Amino acid sequence: MTDGMGETEARNHVGGGTFHGPVIQGRTVYVQLDGSLPPVGTAAEMDPWVASAAESSVWCHVPPDRDVTVARTHALAVVGALAGVRDRAEAALGDDPWQDPGMAMRFAERVEWLLGEPDAEGAFELYPAEAALLVILPFLYRANQLQAVARWATAVMPERLGHTVAGAGPERQSFEAFSDEHGMLRERSRLRPQSAAPIGWWLFHRWLLRRGGLADRADVAELLTAVDEQSRPLGEILGARRVTRLLHGIRRGPDVANAEFLEQLPADDRVRGPGHQRVRERRLVLLLALAFSTCLDITALPDVVVEHLGIPHSVDLGQLRETVERAVWGGESTLPVLRADCHHEAVIEGLRAYTARADEVLHAVDRAGRERITCAMPSLPSRLSADQVRPADGVFDGWARVPDGRA
Repeated sequence: MTDGMGETEARNHVGGGTFHGPVIQGRTVYVQLDGSLPPVGTAAEMDPWVASAAESSVWCHVPPDRDVTVARTHALAVVGALAGVRDRAEAALGDDPWQDPGMAMRFAERVEWLLGEPDAEGAFELYPAEAALLVILPFLYRANQLQAVARWATAVMPERLGHTVAGAGPERQSFEAFSDEHGMLRERSRLRPQSAAPIGWWLFHRWLLRRGGLADRADVAELLTAVDEQSRPLGEILGARRVTRLLHGIRRGPDVANAEFLEQLPADDRVRGPGHQRVRERRLVLLLALAFSTCLDITALPDVVVEHLGIPHSVDLGQLRETVERAVWGGESTLPVLRADCHHEAVIEGLRAYTARADEVLHAVDRAGRERITCAMPSLPSRLSADQVRPADGVFDGWARVPDGRA
């Protein structure tokens, strides 16, 4: 088949019974209609997003007396459709040096990590609708991000940083005004043209975030329309207003716990969906924001990283992606420690500052959970440490660690 990106082979397998509805068309997507895991031996052929959603431990936090089968089945279908959106957007963004293909998977893994091991005797539990949202949102966030970046990059042309664009539209003009606020980076891109693309694209990602482009209601509605056939059986669970609120909360940082913001969200909402469903949105947004703060989105790293582009011994973005992808949160569950082997001093500094920010989110979420959430929260860490963010072996011979006061 042809998907708009060239010739590809699509192998779609539907198992688990008779089905009288739409089927996902994508690159090797497996959907079990009875909600069970795909047959042994097929996991390697599944799209990684669908496999992650299918195997997520989030589903195990739904008590046995709440049937998760229907919600799970259609959630996997939605994730499969979102993977198609991802493929099309990534194909259009081949020039973006800040591409981070593993971010959604890391985000989803951090959600599982925060929820901890399922405990039948514990107080923390989920409705199927809540589990579906926690599983879907990391992938929906990424698909929405990619779609927004692909849409606006055409108008903005971030790779042409510092160049006059004849007949520039309002988006390009807005971007140029924003980049003027970063005069040092603009001047560096002029003096060292090879740095113009990575600096310009970094500024573009920040410009898009500032103008609310990652939680725009119209963009979210368009994305949900693209997966409407798969999401329709979920009823109100994936309503555009609910999804927009959750996406907005994900990038708020510690302000996600702001009372004025939380009070705009339903504390406990009965929703139309398969079976008896409730969504405790305030709790969900706190957990999603905290999970996102620990997933190491490279476009969210502190400015110190981009400030070390276009100079001698600059940050290598390929090595940065490798560092982020291999980083893990180790140590005890009460005091997770970020372990990351870095190839540049600025990456070490950036990851430490990123961890300090995530620690602020943790404390804000923990406080809000105790003061403003009436249902049980999972057991959260007491703090987050960057004590094992360090140079890779042999990279900085004689490098001396400077304490940051937090590790």
